Amino acid sequence: MLQSDEPAPAPVGAMPSAAAQPQPSGPVPAQERDLYGRAVGPGAAAPIPTPAEFDRLERASHEQQARAYEAWLAAQRPAAPRLGADPHHGAPARVGLAPGSAQQARQDWYPDPFRRADLRWFDGRGWTSSVMRGGLRGTDQPG
Repeated sequence: MLQSDEPAPAPVGAMPSAAAQPQPSGPVPAQERDLYGRAVGPGAAAPIPTPAEFDRLERASHEQQARAYEAWLAAQRPAAPRLGADPHHGAPARVGLAPGSAQQARQDWYPDPFRRADLRWFDGRGWTSSVMRGGLRGTDQPG
């Protein structure tokens, strides 16, 4: 056998070493991703998830959306409750109706003259938008 400084030829069908492969020049292109953020090869169709993987991915997506909504909700300013100066516990302001006679009726709940609720608050000057339906207080524009 002859001795030489040259390396022995690679066997047929063997993979070339990493050092022998040419290195790409320039920026590496971004990998494509499917709907769930999984890497997809160039030109390849997205793999179809198994039912268990689909469920896991959907739950993760839902949790991410819920966290984003909770963060948004926490950033919203709560509206300050309106407090009234009358004994009606902060009833909405009177709506522009023709005022009745002050001697005619006192501030109290009366049957709704518009027939859209059981009772409507009369503030002594006119009907307000505060109503009662089935014992529950709500708001409704008179007229």
